[in-house]
Amino acid sequence: MAGWVLVFGATGLLLVPELSHLLGLPPFPSMGSTEKALYALGNQGLETVLGMGIINWAVRDYATGEEAGLLAASLRDPLSKPRGWLLWAVLGLLMAPVAVGASAAAAAVSHWDAVGGKGTVDAVAGIVNLDLPNYVSLLSVTAVLAPLLEEYVFRGFLLASLTKVMPVWAAVVSSSVAFGLCHLSARDLPQLTSLGIVLGFTYVRSKNLLTPMLIHGAWNGTVLSVLFLLVQSGVDLQDLLSQR
Repeated sequence: MAGWVLVFGATGLLLVPELSHLLGLPPFPSMGSTEKALYALGNQGLETVLGMGIINWAVRDYATGEEAGLLAASLRDPLSKPRGWLLWAVLGLLMAPVAVGASAAAAAVSHWDAVGGKGTVDAVAGIVNLDLPNYVSLLSVTAVLAPLLEEYVFRGFLLASLTKVMPVWAAVVSSSVAFGLCHLSARDLPQLTSLGIVLGFTYVRSKNLLTPMLIHGAWNGTVLSVLFLLVQSGVDLQDLLSQR
């Protein structure tokens, strides 16, 4: 995990900005919305390749797959009981709004939602426009690459590893808290952790990374699509988010 954090940070803070400079691109703050979306796509693509690479290096001496419970992923038996990965994905998609909604309500009651700082939606909302390449780039980042990397790290590697030293429920909760913290958004921590618990629970039940990847991708893709629909309807996202 330390290696992944180091690679993740170095890629986004050093490697990609330096590559951008060498290519003669303007600084990120000076880019237009579509250029920022394409930059984010390149950054996430490199982070995904390097991040999955460091995890694979870390487990090079260990057995992986369904039997080992580490980095388990397979397209086989999507509807078979009791571990059909597609069945658990559908169940997870039904559970996720309930879990996230309940945590959001609890955060409001406890005034946790008054915590300052930007939420996870704010960064994406700031570069959304009605350009098709913008939407495709951001959808590739949020609904494909980010779920692929994050589920590989937090469910396939961290959760599976923690089950070797603690009860499964504790491993699910611990990996979910780590998942929430890695987004660096204190305001959204309850919702991110609750979503992580759903993702962890469905992975434990299906023993297949395709399940949380599908749930995670569908969740992010839906949120992004809602943002684009709001923009298309003439809503000022920055003004809307500032009222939260």
